[in-house]
Amino acid sequence: RKYLPATRDGGPWKTTVSRLVVVVIWYAACLYVMSVMVVVAGRRYPKHGLPLPDLGFDVMTEIPQMAWVPNAMLAGLGVVTFLRCLLSSEGITIARRFMLVHGFGMLLRSITLVATSYPDPSAPCKMYTPPKDINPFWLETVHNSKLITCGDLMFSGHTLFYVLCALVWKRYFYLIETILFC
Repeated sequence: RKYLPATRDGGPWKTTVSRLVVVVIWYAACLYVMSVMVVVAGRRYPKHGLPLPDLGFDVMTEIPQMAWVPNAMLAGLGVVTFLRCLLSSEGITIARRFMLVHGFGMLLRSITLVATSYPDPSAPCKMYTPPKDINPFWLETVHNSKLITCGDLMFSGHTLFYVLCALVWKRYFYLIETILFC
């Protein structure tokens, strides 16, 4: 399949690049909105009582040295999926669609983060007091890696990314499906 329609003024390549630029701007805007809402959800973090009962937290102990593993898995899957898209003839189209759908997912996550906050059972959040002197709309605040975020448990951004990567592999890379799921 070729998804590059001909145009009168610049050919299919110009159309593809302009669509990609629009989607990249959309994606950046959605990422910014979600980052702001994470900070806002942290300010709304419920300071009362104990976390909700959860069998997973009861069975598994917290290992602080392993806190980097979910982010490493996320980065690894993202890099492998991106590299596979580069090898595809439809790579730009796949990337554009991924960013469009992931942007919508981030906006939905933003709404749920602000609407519902659960007590976080992690150790840093048990003693967490949200800072009052920061503006959630400043880029330094939004992208501060040392900022503790609590209260953003309702909708997992990691799970959203994992599922979208799995759907990209299922939809566009059918040879993998044939080998793995026969």
